[in-house]
Amino acid sequence: MKRRHFLKLSLLSCGSLALGCSAGNPHVLFQQQQDQTFTVNAWIRIHPDNSVTLVVDRVEMGQGVMTALPMLLAEELEVDPTQVRTVFAPVDAVYQNARLGSQLTGQSSSVRAAWQPLREAGASARILLCQAAAIQWQVDVDRCLAQQGFVVNQIHGDKLPYAALLTLASTLPLPENIRLKSAPFNTLGRSIPRLDVQAKVDGSAIFGLDNVLPKMQIAVVVRCPVRGGTVRTLDKPAEMPNSQQILQIPQGIAVLAKDYWHARQAANQLQVAWDEGPLATLSSDDITQQQQTLVRQTGDEVWSVGEVEAALASAPTQLEAEYAVPYLAHATMEPMNCTALVTDDHCELWAPTQSPELAQQVAAQITGFDKANIHVHTLFLGGGFGRRIIQDYVAEAVEIAMRQLNIPIKVVWSREDDIQNDHYRPATRHRLRAGIDAQGTLVAWSHHIVGPGILVQLAPDLLAPKLDWMPNFLNAWSGSVLSYALKNWTEDPYSIEGAAPLQYGVRHANVTYTHHDVGLPVGFWRSVGHSYNAFVVESFIDEIALAMAQNAYTLRRTLRNGDLRALTVLDEAAALGRWGQPLAPGHFLGMAQHEAFGSYVAQVAEVSVQQGRIQVHRVACVVDCGIVIHPDTVKAQMEGSIVFGLSAALKGNITLRNGKVEQSNFHDYPILRMSEMPEIEVLIIHSQSSPGGVGEPGVPPIAPAVANAVFAATGKRLRTLPLTLS
Repeated sequence: MKRRHFLKLSLLSCGSLALGCSAGNPHVLFQQQQDQTFTVNAWIRIHPDNSVTLVVDRVEMGQGVMTALPMLLAEELEVDPTQVRTVFAPVDAVYQNARLGSQLTGQSSSVRAAWQPLREAGASARILLCQAAAIQWQVDVDRCLAQQGFVVNQIHGDKLPYAALLTLASTLPLPENIRLKSAPFNTLGRSIPRLDVQAKVDGSAIFGLDNVLPKMQIAVVVRCPVRGGTVRTLDKPAEMPNSQQILQIPQGIAVLAKDYWHARQAANQLQVAWDEGPLATLSSDDITQQQQTLVRQTGDEVWSVGEVEAALASAPTQLEAEYAVPYLAHATMEPMNCTALVTDDHCELWAPTQSPELAQQVAAQITGFDKANIHVHTLFLGGGFGRRIIQDYVAEAVEIAMRQLNIPIKVVWSREDDIQNDHYRPATRHRLRAGIDAQGTLVAWSHHIVGPGILVQLAPDLLAPKLDWMPNFLNAWSGSVLSYALKNWTEDPYSIEGAAPLQYGVRHANVTYTHHDVGLPVGFWRSVGHSYNAFVVESFIDEIALAMAQNAYTLRRTLRNGDLRALTVLDEAAALGRWGQPLAPGHFLGMAQHEAFGSYVAQVAEVSVQQGRIQVHRVACVVDCGIVIHPDTVKAQMEGSIVFGLSAALKGNITLRNGKVEQSNFHDYPILRMSEMPEIEVLIIHSQSSPGGVGEPGVPPIAPAVANAVFAATGKRLRTLPLTLS
């Protein structure tokens, strides 16, 4: 049978209606077996008690998918969201995020990827249930209305619960034409209580650190303080309790004990001499000097319009500035951890990971097992921010479990492990040039970016394992070839995003890029390249406005002319932030805006500076993220983004000395304190555009908004993060 929407409908032996749907690709035919195993992406079951189960194919790390995705389903299925139970999806190719090409949660894509197919799945089930009711009542289907888990007969008012219609509905052909609901919605756009709150309050929500298994041992890994270093010699303590063991693994020395305290204390007693490798002499000053040299040279052009150099040369007013941002750690609330159990023929993982698929791939590479024999239990995450896409902590757990067969091994990182062994946000340097013509118009823009490419480092690990048809030695070879090719690639998309294409209308503009990698591991950090490119672009826009003797808000409006969504958030942010209005004595405003992940955000920061100390008093934030699923989540994500971004803007800095990361915990890698927290007011624009992301778009504007306010307060242009006046 030809179907526009390939949704496999069948009756379970337990009397449940199962309706499979792919949140990544709706045009996939699913198979359901009698033993109730499914090969699906996201699927729905309606149970005899009239409850609904949704398999969630994204991880929950605080961003709210365990509420937003059930709301999408509930809207079209016509049930109360509280009727929807959620379980995490197993690893399967059909669970891949269509936007990312992997079973991965990132790039603020969860709702955007599920928006259409998950609603289609709910609507299909609703239509079938109404058709079944129409047959049973012998009335026209148009007289059957789905409401709150029941089908209501509009002629005489009778109603049947969905559970009573499952058997008949399962025999009907799938609907060819599915008409989705449009606003006003019943469920979408309401701030219902989050569906995972109760589990987090009563402790039934299992995070990685919560996981406990019989006979489990805790492992602490002692790593070389210089990345890439290896063990030269190891002096073990003269006496160790029988319950403690010491193992050498590729990542360093693992110490096992019955609990974390004993493992950590034993690890502290180890005397290890290291071969520190090629990074042993590297310092932050070296990196700065290298980038200063490279940024003043010509880079590879990755985006351009017009004739930039000619326009710059002919402009009577020219500006030039250099900006720099440091390496940054993620500092998730829950440090890295993973539990692994390896037997002779299979491996199980309990992993708070942003990519169960990558965790499975890592385990397959280490164990040599077929992926079918590696099962990943996805757990709740105590913060991700991109850090848990990298599977180094998973690899450690599997390596140790391989040496301790049939014993569950939980690897637990300390905060010091976490800060000093991160995959950091790249340190980058930027050279910007602008040309203003005789009429006072910005006619030329040039932006040169120097820094490491995230994909250059990570692609061999992220992509090569997908080549399952290759023998192991060819798989390794493909990774090295891929790495070489990427090092000669002129464009790393994560390095230039937010800069190219330029979000402002300038007749002659370009962006160039120079790859500069000193070997320190880098990775995805909340909003990735947008986080630093927005700081650079939005700060330089203020510099241009000053040179043109224009109001920075007015210049932004002029340069974004024609983009209604951008203009709306700018105007609303100016009003909410009291732009141009009298302020408390010593208070000054700075503005920034940015478009990322399908959403527009503008922020106005109110700042004072006393004795060199920057205090952010208030942030007005306006967001247009398209159709809003759960307003409280949007508001919370904007607030969280601002706190996260302020910590980075005012405090964040990872530095190297002799190849070693100097920071170790929150005393020297501080985050924003409660006493430093500004008042935040969030305005959500009512929009009918498709949903955009909300987990990351609030981060990019905050650093430049504060920097611009500091300039207004002091006349000092801060072009380096973190923002300090000393």
